[in-house]
Amino acid sequence: MTEDEVKNLLAMPGKLVVRPFMWSIEASGHVPKTSIFESGVQAGNEVLEGVVVRARFRGPKLIEKGLASFTIPESFSCALFVENDRVAALDTNPQQSHPNRVGAGRPFYGETLTNPTHRHVWVGEYGYAEPVEPPLMDVVELLKAFAVECNLIFQGTIEHPLKGETGRLL
Repeated sequence: MTEDEVKNLLAMPGKLVVRPFMWSIEASGHVPKTSIFESGVQAGNEVLEGVVVRARFRGPKLIEKGLASFTIPESFSCALFVENDRVAALDTNPQQSHPNRVGAGRPFYGETLTNPTHRHVWVGEYGYAEPVEPPLMDVVELLKAFAVECNLIFQGTIEHPLKGETGRLL
């Protein structure tokens, strides 16, 4: 897919995310569990073939080694895929870096981003990202920002996947 084709797709106004927004738990043995949402996208009366929105959320993880402990912060993202290509995305991964190995000629090519949130921009291939300031440190805020950037309309109320859960007692 070319950069222009992706720009045209993203610029299409009022694209409807087909499924009402509701998190589900990914089937895996990982702790903490990963919450996911996936849906096709509709423009006008047509469901866009091969175009999918995917959101992921992994809650914070407490690591304990003997008397020492530390927490890996929650991470989350929302992305637009065309077939297998992740053509647009917002990712929040505190304490992780993102190396830009593609995107020659772009402002952040060759740099390693260390800020918590970055935006993936399609440059004819996957992997180029630009920093987002201020960072989006709430998954609901990130999803709403992604919807605006990509002209998407989510159906239903977007709630935090941990809403209603209780914390860990020490």
